[in-house]
Amino acid sequence: MNKLLLLLLLFPFCSLGQLHLDSLWSVWGDHDQPDSIRFRAINKIAWDGFLFSNPDSAFSISQIYYEEALTQNNQKEMANALNIQGVSCDIRGDFASAIELFSKGLKIKEKIGDKKGVSVALNNIGLIYSAQKEYDLSMEYLKKSLSIAEETGLPEGVAASYNNIGSVYMALEQYDSAKYYFSVGLVKTLNLESKFGISEAYNNVGHNFSVLSEP
Repeated sequence: MNKLLLLLLLFPFCSLGQLHLDSLWSVWGDHDQPDSIRFRAINKIAWDGFLFSNPDSAFSISQIYYEEALTQNNQKEMANALNIQGVSCDIRGDFASAIELFSKGLKIKEKIGDKKGVSVALNNIGLIYSAQKEYDLSMEYLKKSLSIAEETGLPEGVAASYNNIGSVYMALEQYDSAKYYFSVGLVKTLNLESKFGISEAYNNVGHNFSVLSEP
């Protein structure tokens, strides 16, 4: 199961040097800075600085992030912090906690009308259910994510949802349906001009055709 939406739509991943991290920590600690800039700094610290190399630290940093947002009743930033914690749990294989955190963030995103955030949260929950081989639940969440992405015009979300739904159909050995979703996903992904996404989409289509051609 590829996690295109998780990787492409949430935040771009990049490695931050220690000097840059020190600078971001300085911004976070400077209460004279606008809150929006401080939140952006701690978001980058947790996501870009630690999430994929040290998910435990990313979780702890995101708790600081969440508590500050809660103090200010900044629901958008609360949901963003919960999302990072959910990804951290997913990376560490704690799927139950990941679903709980993504679901909590989903409720906030629905409340504040953040359609993009709702689509992302639904997708991430669907991917985790798929990893647990709970394919009916996975399909339910992924198709809801696709519907919202199409409704609101989120091309990255549409492309990723088609590919992720195709992966579930592959797991269910429903290869004709997988072929359809992967093929549409490839077309949608080509329009994004993302080398990573295009590579993954071609890989999905190729794998599907190789299965269909097996005697």
